[in-house]
Parts: sequence; structure tokens; C-alpha cells
Amino acid sequence: MDHLIEDVVDEVYRNARAEIAGCKPKIYEVGQCPMVDAAIEQFGIVLPHHHPPRHDADEADPTWWRDVVDAFIALGEYRLAGIAQRYAVPVLQDLLDAVHTEQIENRYSRIKSPAGETVIETFERFIMNAINVYSTLSRPTELDLGDARVIVLDLARVAPKGSPAANRQTALMYMLGRHLIARNFFLHEEYADLPIMKD
Repeated sequence: MDHLIEDVVDEVYRNARAEIAGCKPKIYEVGQCPMVDAAIEQFGIVLPHHHPPRHDADEADPTWWRDVVDAFIALGEYRLAGIAQRYAVPVLQDLLDAVHTEQIENRYSRIKSPAGETVIETFERFIMNAINVYSTLSRPTELDLGDARVIVLDLARVAPKGSPAANRQTALMYMLGRHLIARNFFLHEEYADLPIMKD
């Protein structure tokens, strides 16, 4: 299962890239994030449009969230770029599409779990359960701590006790809380001068 998860995560991020033929970058639509919409209007940003893939011929020329991120970076609006980036990257639901790409199906469709289902079916079941149980993790992050210097998180409502499922949820919430609070603790000024890695 570990190999499948690694490959699906790679695939879901590959599918979100605009420069790879056949992939589906996230499409920007007005109304998804009012803060971003207001900033686009405020700065007078003109976003590019891309011809839709052949199988989405009904779609008007879309703009990708990646374009929004790039536009904010070009203006030096890194906080807004970070907010837009949340909409440009995959969410849990996208893993269900990625696990059914030809590359993943060819590699894993014949491998069975001890319960008799394929590892792809097991993966799907776990992801669908995670989407149902942790619905806040199945959409772009709305929490924005900005440049806060002091952060306090109260995890009491989301960190139950008393059962194995509650303990898993508590562990997950504490890991997420730690990430939210400490993600920028280990950034150094010299990181800004590092070259950008290209694939």
C-alpha cells in the first residue's frame, strides 16, 4: 500500500501541472475565494485564458489557479500568492481520480489485499472515509494565520478521547495544529536566494 500511496500522490500533483499534456490544472472561477477576487480587481490583474482540452469543449477558455499564483508572485504579493496556491493544489477528492489513471491502474489493479479487494479499492475506501470524517481536509484551507507572531489553537473540540478512532483523530489534529503553528519556524533568510528547482 505504501508504494501505491507514493505513486498516487506523485500522480495527483503531476495531474495538477499545466505544462504536462493531458493534465488538469485547477480552474480559477470568480467566487471561490472572495479575498483573491478582490485583490485581482484591486491590482487590475489581467489573467491569461487557455483553450480547454478537447474533452471539455463546453468550457469557456479557462484561467488556471496557477496563473493567479504567478500573477501575485510577479507583484510581490506573496501572502495572496500563498492563499491562491491553496486552490491550485490537489485536495483529497483528487486522489480518487489519480488512483484511476492508466499509469496507476496498470501497476496496481491486479494486486489484492488480504481481504480480497484490490489495493486500489482499499485505497479508495480509505480516502472516501477520510473525506467523510475529515471534511475540512477535503477542500482548500480557509484558515489564514497571516504574519501572526502569537498563535493559540484550542483543539478540545476536534481532539476527542476514549476510542481508537478518537485517538486517531486526536493525533491527526495535533499534527495539523503543529504544522499550522510551526511551519515557518525553520525558514531562514538565505532560503530566498536558493535557485528554483526545475523538473
